[in-house]
Amino acid sequence: MLTKMWSNPSSLFLSQQCTNQYYHLAVFTLVIITSTTCSGQTNLTPTANYVETEISPGQSLQIVVTGSPSGTGYVLVQAHAFLKNVTLSTDAALTPGQFTKGQNVGLVLMPPAASAYVKNDNNETVAVLLIAQFYNVDAPIPGGCNMEESIKTAPFLPTSFTRDILTVEYPLGSWPLNVKPATCDRAPLQYDIYEYYVVERDLTSKTAFDSIRLMSNMTAIERNGKKVTFSGSPPSQVKFANYPGTGRVVAVILRTLTSSAAYTPTLSYGCYTTATTDSSNEDAADEVSCQVLTSVGAKLLTAGLLFVGLFLILLGHRFYKCQLFLLGFCMSAILFYIILERVISVGSTVAGTSSTTVGALGGALWLALWSKFGSPMAPVLLAALLLGSLFASTVAYTPLGDIPILKDDLTFWLAYVCVTLAVPLSIISFAQLTSIIVTSVLGAYFFIIPIDHFIGSNLKYIALNTIRRATNSEFGTAIVDPTFQWKGEC
Repeated sequence: MLTKMWSNPSSLFLSQQCTNQYYHLAVFTLVIITSTTCSGQTNLTPTANYVETEISPGQSLQIVVTGSPSGTGYVLVQAHAFLKNVTLSTDAALTPGQFTKGQNVGLVLMPPAASAYVKNDNNETVAVLLIAQFYNVDAPIPGGCNMEESIKTAPFLPTSFTRDILTVEYPLGSWPLNVKPATCDRAPLQYDIYEYYVVERDLTSKTAFDSIRLMSNMTAIERNGKKVTFSGSPPSQVKFANYPGTGRVVAVILRTLTSSAAYTPTLSYGCYTTATTDSSNEDAADEVSCQVLTSVGAKLLTAGLLFVGLFLILLGHRFYKCQLFLLGFCMSAILFYIILERVISVGSTVAGTSSTTVGALGGALWLALWSKFGSPMAPVLLAALLLGSLFASTVAYTPLGDIPILKDDLTFWLAYVCVTLAVPLSIISFAQLTSIIVTSVLGAYFFIIPIDHFIGSNLKYIALNTIRRATNSEFGTAIVDPTFQWKGEC
């Protein structure tokens, strides 16, 4: 009976069949249950609108918003948990439709009696950042026309990711409280998307919370964030190229002609950390792990690229047959991987092993064909095409890759082929010079990829983004916008 009362607290007050004695006993029991799970209270005001704290396992914390200025229409309370999900609710009883769960969640509260509860359902202590933002009655309401989430007003950004794409959804907003009638079928509002990159491979709570605070309100978002070009299709959803291990804060500002408001920002590392990996989802964790070099195959591949790159830089032109084998290997392995991913869906281990095997056969075949026919132009053309492909991938990795016209696959690949062909047309008449340039540039890139992978930077995505575009039909709609960061010590 007590379990039933806890799951439906309204029955304590609405049931007409309960006696007064039963009523008082039920209320007393509910108070005891609530008090044993509450770990304290914290106050948020316009002058002290954020606090960092920790919540013990199974405990809850009451958030009390006080000092709302005159004319305040609503308060947006945000709860940001580090690497764990927490529950944010308008009441301690977790009434259905009055709470939400996630790492970066928020609720719209109406003053003056504005309070909420954040609960830690995990088996370990969780670090939490709590923020309150105050908006006037003429400000639009983020998530006020939500049609997806279980809560009526969802002022937060549900986030998910795959190996290639980070997807951020923004429930549609509603018009301000002083607009009558404030229906959801009025003219659509404007949504501006901003992003802010966290330091690569910095998965600490201090850096995470500092980054979220830099994107927690409209002024801070416009000052610190980078506005991204977005076509608005599909509606209420934006996709980014995923760079696992590099934290990204995404914020959305909702605008009318005269006012604006910001959603609860979301922070995602685009990968599973040790703390968040679900043991029942080992395949997914292996696919998008924040850890580097987690398998023997990855270690062998990176070590092999390091030595291959060094060999091509120093001795590639001297040992011409080795150069031919390696270039034939690269072309065969890449093409087979793209075809394999387009035709069937296989795991990264199977795809990598199969592509390496086919690459070795392709390199040997290319060397055999050259030995039999001895054509001097074919090897030079292949080398120049590989160099041109790397150059085209580099161009696509810059902000030019986010030009709206290049979101169309046909236009992108036509431009890509044109840029690729421009390189061999420029240097193919100089066979010896072409060989030297190709071995130097490709060798240098092969050499830095293992280092890049180990330190957690993103230069490897110069080539990987092109492969993603070729194998993933949705990647063309994603915002590429790579991060360029300087790693060093002061």
